[in-house]
This record gives sequence, structure tokens and C-alpha cells, in this order.
Amino acid sequence: MFETENKILKSFLKERELIIDKLSKEEIDKREFLIENFEIIKKFNIKPFNKLNTVNKCLYNYQYYNILAKYYKFQLDSIPNRKKICSRGRLCKCNINNYYIEKDKATFAMLNILGKEDLVSYPLILNSSRLNLKLIEIILLNYDKIILHTISNDIKNELIKKGVFSFSPRESKINHYVNASY
Repeated sequence: MFETENKILKSFLKERELIIDKLSKEEIDKREFLIENFEIIKKFNIKPFNKLNTVNKCLYNYQYYNILAKYYKFQLDSIPNRKKICSRGRLCKCNINNYYIEKDKATFAMLNILGKEDLVSYPLILNSSRLNLKLIEIILLNYDKIILHTISNDIKNELIKKGVFSFSPRESKINHYVNASY
């Protein structure tokens, strides 16, 4: 079971990298990136892991919940007259927030697995006034193409405690992506 699970996780992460490569080469835009990531979540049909004891499991849960949150936010934003559909909007918003909470749990679990030599983090300079200097970028140094984001103060405090948080704001390593709209 463990060996099969590991193979599936590696296949998932490999497909994710292919989508990241397409985005990097500007073959797809942010919206298409989101949709393709949602499709691989559906394709692999793996439920999130309860026990987050490996980086790959944490990455899967991070990706799973992050994509669901963004996908459903995108769907909610595309509903005409969504303010008139209050109950559905509130329900979606609640689910979206829950997905982000679960994503942050995966991030926190990953921080507990990784050592300080594996991490670098800093606040981002963004075009969005809502997220500027609040969104934190976390780079996993020993993993290809793994960049995480959060606005969680608990995660920020953990990064500070680990000694891997720089208070000097920077542009994102994927600035074209984080500043693009859907």
C-alpha cells in the first residue's frame, strides 16, 4: 500500500510540474493553470491525507485544498448577480475559507517536517492592496518548483520561530502568476 501510495503521489507531483512548466513558458494563463490543476485533482481522485507525515503528503494536501479554494472562488466570482444569491454565496465563501484553513494545516505540518536549512520565507510586494505585504512566500529550497503562499499569522510566527522568515519584503519568484487575475 505504501509503495503504491508513494508512486501515485510522485505521479501527481510530476503532472503538477508539467502544468507549472506550461505556465512558466506562458503556454497557459492563470485561469487555465487553475483549471488544469483542478482536472489533475479530479483525475487522481485521491482524498486528502489524514496523517501528514511526509513532505509529499503535505504537498498533496496543500495543492488539493489550495486548488479547490481557488477554483470555487473563481466559480463564485463568475456567478452573475451573486450578491442576490446570498445563501449560495455564503455557503461557497464558507467552503472556500475552510479549504484555505486545511491548506494552512498542510503547510504547518510541512514546516514541522522540514528543517530550517530547507526553507526561506518573506512577505510579498504585490499589486493587490488587500494582499500586499500580507501574503507570505515560502520557498522549499531542496524541492523543485515548490513555492507556497499563506496569509496565516500562525504560520508566519512558526517561520519566525524557525529563523527562516525575512522581514524584508520581496517580489515573488512567480511574480507574473501572483499578480495576474483570473
